[in-house]
Amino acid sequence: PTATPPSHAMCNTVIIKNDTTLTEDVKCNCDIKSGPLITLTKGADLDMNNYTVMCFDSSTIKTDACIRLNDRRSVVKDGTVRNCKTGILFKGRGEHEVANVSVEKSTVGMYLDSWKNKVYQNSVVADGSGITIEASPWTVIEGNDVFAGGHGIELLESVTSAKITGNTITAGGECIFNRDITDEIFTEANNENCS
Repeated sequence: PTATPPSHAMCNTVIIKNDTTLTEDVKCNCDIKSGPLITLTKGADLDMNNYTVMCFDSSTIKTDACIRLNDRRSVVKDGTVRNCKTGILFKGRGEHEVANVSVEKSTVGMYLDSWKNKVYQNSVVADGSGITIEASPWTVIEGNDVFAGGHGIELLESVTSAKITGNTITAGGECIFNRDITDEIFTEANNENCS
């Protein structure tokens, strides 16, 4: 894996194409640019190494995403994303994995818009939806702690299948909100405390 460029060089410009391990926090002034702080592509993995990717608390604008996953089969693990509109945005062809990541102070914790993703053992705190799933069949959401002002886990109309199991969900809205009821949404053993 490659080491991280200096933090100031990472903000809003870095597209990571090779496996990378952070060696410091990536703190950005999101009033200057508001694109994703880090974008992973070509199956690159990001070991956050217990560091943080974030907009400055003083930023008056929250960037669209702290981390964006493009293409296919990227992995993000072991760190914190903070103070973005969306903590982690899943795009591309999917099969991405996010594990052991803490998402803090985001409007939406994670937004999944690609196929066959795995989200497990994360902590998500969001003002709106904790985890939103759109056009993301065969997705697994397992063993996460989700605290959301809106819905805990929100499935949009285009979701055809998902496995949501073993999560602890506290939300101002519904714990699991499914806009289009389908027989292929599997939920089991979730600890739910919602409105």
